[in-house]
Amino acid sequence: MRTFRFFLFLMIVFSIPLKAAQTVHIESDVFEFDGVKNKILATGHVVVTQRDIVLKSPRALYDKAKQVIQLLDNVELTHVELHLTCDEATAFGDEDKVEAVGHVHYTYRDIVGDADRAVYDMNKQTIVLTGSPTTRQGEDQLVADTVIVDLKRKKVITQGKAKVKLSVDKLKPR
Repeated sequence: MRTFRFFLFLMIVFSIPLKAAQTVHIESDVFEFDGVKNKILATGHVVVTQRDIVLKSPRALYDKAKQVIQLLDNVELTHVELHLTCDEATAFGDEDKVEAVGHVHYTYRDIVGDADRAVYDMNKQTIVLTGSPTTRQGEDQLVADTVIVDLKRKKVITQGKAKVKLSVDKLKPR
């Protein structure tokens, strides 16, 4: 009975409602709740799930007051055909956004990219890459101040100074 109550407590505390229709689930080897700061530290095989988005990391810190989850160290984000890795990430539940920082690398279908920082907007289905972003598709490469990958419309948009390197083979008539 004691195990069941503890499990029930974990289900209530860690099924975190961020919006009326959404719930975030956090799984981990160990949870540490700080009642004074109203924060939860999760360590060991942390898996955060919201709708069909999965974030994995060795450690995560949930701030209940701010509705923010920080994933620390070797973060991995998966959403449908998008796979993104980075050093750290912050999930803003009230905005449906994930900010990734440090050695950001992403793959979406046949598009691959790197940057210092990325913001993934789940509602708009866009990834905004800044900090030396590069995007590659096959041998073609795009470098710009800012690269926006629009997953919904299947477009890549640049802002600021940009440089494109295209494979000549694709430009030849067949």
